[in-house]
Amino acid sequence: MAKLLKPDPLGSIDLLSAVLVYFTQSFMPPGIVQVHAGVLVVKGLGTVIRPARLPFSMFVLGGMADVLSAAILFTGTPPVLNSYKQIVAGALLIKGLWSLFGLMKKF
Repeated sequence: MAKLLKPDPLGSIDLLSAVLVYFTQSFMPPGIVQVHAGVLVVKGLGTVIRPARLPFSMFVLGGMADVLSAAILFTGTPPVLNSYKQIVAGALLIKGLWSLFGLMKKF
């Protein structure tokens, strides 16, 4: 029987950033933040769980969600890692732009 979970650091980062964004006090309305965190959770679980196959559009949404997460974390006050929020937001921005530019190569 094959393993159900595969080690994927980018999927784990998506899951952690979803939790961090969900509990961050920011300028965004709570409904948008909940939908945004939900997209990150679905993308994170879809890349960590082995039999799941996500459509291409989910990865485009995930890249844009990483950029939006960086903006939310940079302007808001996260519950943990508050003194490192610029570093975390910068890493998420680079991850989001890297994935979006990588997806542009497919066309």
